[in-house]
Amino acid sequence: MNVTIEMGRESSLRVVPIAGPRGRPGDKGDKGDTGGITPALEQLHQETQASAQVATSKALEANSSSTVAALSAGSAATHEVNAGNYAADALSSKEESLGYRNEAETFRNEAQAATWAGTSLGTQDLNNVVAPGVFFQLSSGMATAERNYPVRAGGSMVIKRNSPTTVVQEYVGYTGTAAAPGRTVFIRILSGGVWSPWRSLATQRVDQTAGRALYVWDDLNNREQLVYGDTGWRDVSSSLINGWTGTILMRRVGSSVSARMQLDSTAATSTTVNVGPGSGFRPTGNNITFPMRPATGNTVAWGQVTGASAAILASNTTALTASSMEFSWLTNDTWPTSLPGTASGGITNA
Repeated sequence: MNVTIEMGRESSLRVVPIAGPRGRPGDKGDKGDTGGITPALEQLHQETQASAQVATSKALEANSSSTVAALSAGSAATHEVNAGNYAADALSSKEESLGYRNEAETFRNEAQAATWAGTSLGTQDLNNVVAPGVFFQLSSGMATAERNYPVRAGGSMVIKRNSPTTVVQEYVGYTGTAAAPGRTVFIRILSGGVWSPWRSLATQRVDQTAGRALYVWDDLNNREQLVYGDTGWRDVSSSLINGWTGTILMRRVGSSVSARMQLDSTAATSTTVNVGPGSGFRPTGNNITFPMRPATGNTVAWGQVTGASAAILASNTTALTASSMEFSWLTNDTWPTSLPGTASGGITNA
């Protein structure tokens, strides 16, 4: 028997007999026996259904995986968008926080500037200004002794109150001819209802441009006062002229100048011994005179230090071989800005 195998959409198997030679279903063919074909077709039918079920299951699994993958991709995209939004929000919050901080710093600086700008003293008597704070006086004309100012100069004042009855005033002048900016601080204290006199805390200055000089500020005369100075010994032998040979050392300590000399006049052609060091070493008033004696013999000559330049002059040029001497004089010159010759030793601390 000839058969046709048909499979529907649901993958079911249907066996359709094909007409035999006589044209009727079920008739015997030429072989005359169908008993061996039917089990084979049934097995094929079952195997085909099993294959169809496996294919359907795989298709469903694939479809499910695709759906899950799509959902996962969508979820990841959503998370990415959310993360971007969170980052933008965080950045915005940070910028906003920085803005608030800058604004707070501006307010603080303005408040400090207003505090340190202080209060104008105007025409007030300083005896009546006792509240703690910072004050200023812009006019030197208003800083009078009648208003109890320490100096006739505009300036600033800080008041500290240690107790209800104890007040400290500190005044620094910075304008006018009676004040050197920053060179002195005036202090007085109110205690038991009585003001102490103004006392100045004068500054000092050390200058080592020419030796070592120490200055303090003289607030009474509004100037610096030299209280100590030392040039150290200076070898000025190179200043010898006119055939004079030997050595000359000079030193200034405070207002006193000293000279040490060992001279030889053997080749001297003039009584002018050297070129003087000039300003800073000149004697007060006129020339000063000193004795000059040779190393041997009793011949005595006289020397002078000129008031014009502190040059050394000799009364004669004879018999002064190996003549040694040391002498001093006073000077009213301001401290020198440069030193003659070269250093001969250091400057002691004594």
